[in-house]
Amino acid sequence: MTDTGQLRLEDALSVLTTGMASRLVRRLLREKELVEGISGYDLGLSRGRSAATLVAHLRPGVTESQFTDEVRAALNGLAADGPTDQELARAHAQLEREWLMELATADDRADALNFNETIMGSAELANSYLQRVTQVGAADVATSAARWLDPDRASVLVHRRPGTEESR
Repeated sequence: MTDTGQLRLEDALSVLTTGMASRLVRRLLREKELVEGISGYDLGLSRGRSAATLVAHLRPGVTESQFTDEVRAALNGLAADGPTDQELARAHAQLEREWLMELATADDRADALNFNETIMGSAELANSYLQRVTQVGAADVATSAARWLDPDRASVLVHRRPGTEESR
């Protein structure tokens, strides 16, 4: 959360994994039917360090390499070409909706103001969040994807249920 590229990374992950129109949901779930579902998160760790994750449940018979090849292509494509205008508008709308839901109660608003004051250095950052979201452009998202979502720097963790055919 302390990195200035945080909003750009949030947009990149949204373009890739948020909603049925996102790139990886459309490709892996709807077109190729490789996964039961997929989601993406940025863990927003402290001191300018973070970890972005993509979590998916592969359908039976799908290999890790089938999945990772598709993810690699999507990450490289976003880094090379950036999001379309429609994808970026959708990502911004989703972030706005999530932010407004996060501030729905007085307690949540107080938490957001407190976090921004104590961790980020200014409570005003909570009030300017939506303005900062709309300032992120397609080139910003592409740059962030190239820097933070490089598939050559990724790790893959596979969890298998004990006793299943795949775990043998």
